[in-house]
Amino acid sequence: MVERAIRGPLNPAAFAAGTIMLFQQTAAPTGWTKETTHNNKSLRLQTGSVTTGGGDSFTTVFGTGKATANFTLTSTESAAHTHTQRSQTETAGGSAGAESPTSASNDTNAGATASSGSGGAHAHTINSLDIEFVDVILATKD
Repeated sequence: MVERAIRGPLNPAAFAAGTIMLFQQTAAPTGWTKETTHNNKSLRLQTGSVTTGGGDSFTTVFGTGKATANFTLTSTESAAHTHTQRSQTETAGGSAGAESPTSASNDTNAGATASSGSGGAHAHTINSLDIEFVDVILATKD
């Protein structure tokens, strides 16, 4: 008998006017009014006082095709590194010849390479936030 009462139709007389409940359906049941104040939000369980908050809608935070904001690394955020360049040795005739086979540390004309890269910002695509969900409505007992 208890099992049937739980699975049976909702008894509207069992709820006081103003009671708010969740329903997994598009329209509110007879005797209830669908609340439209909260749309595209998630639910948070709370043991203390209840409130609302946050600044971004559910679909803004979750879903496919999301990306991080653009960010440009500064030189202090880049890993410490150097680039060396071997100088060219002059031939007996005074013209530049082939690259010196000696190591840069033994070459008195060795220098640093020019900087490479555009210095532009980049972002990363995040597809791991495509969370499964179940839509529900809030309805208030008339």
